[in-house]
Amino acid sequence: WAVLVPVIILGGIYSGIFTPTEAGAVACVYAAVVGLLIERTMDLKSLLACASESAVTSATIFILLAAAGIFGKIMTLAQVPQQLSSAILAISTNKFVALFLINVLLLLVGCVMDGGAALVILAPLLLPVTTAVGIHPIQFGIIMCLNLSIGAITPPVGTCLFVASVMGDTPLEKIAKEVVPFLAAELLVLLVVNVFEPASLALVSLLG
Repeated sequence: WAVLVPVIILGGIYSGIFTPTEAGAVACVYAAVVGLLIERTMDLKSLLACASESAVTSATIFILLAAAGIFGKIMTLAQVPQQLSSAILAISTNKFVALFLINVLLLLVGCVMDGGAALVILAPLLLPVTTAVGIHPIQFGIIMCLNLSIGAITPPVGTCLFVASVMGDTPLEKIAKEVVPFLAAELLVLLVVNVFEPASLALVSLLG
């Protein structure tokens, strides 16, 4: 019965039956039905305990996201992203120099700002810069997502680190140490995507 959970989640999302958020809700309902009625490994008391623990975990995560959103708003009002993007073009119009500067900017921003807020703020500002120096929009999109995902597991904000710390009841320092190999792998992928444009456009070319 448990094996059907990822089938329901991934199958439902990729078939277009429901969204990722709805998939999570469906999986929770399915797990509760299996636990209560089929496997009988749960009772109403344990179900309420699970719901209470989930509420506390979710509230903690939402507080972190709210704080990250406020910081992003402050950065926007101070026009920091606009100033940084203007500075990139002022330094150089060479493609690889611009890519290097954009990557540094995104890595730094990802460390102190929520990824969603950074994406909304920076994508419209940096896209004209990348277009001007000859960077393909799809390549830029992948580079941006990679950088911000690296930022999500990098202190001081590192939203995913805090979420993992809360959910795993593990000190943040230990999680930050364990994530280093994954961080190195992401940086390697980021380097490949930056240096070899076909690596990010191969699927697009294949699909025509």
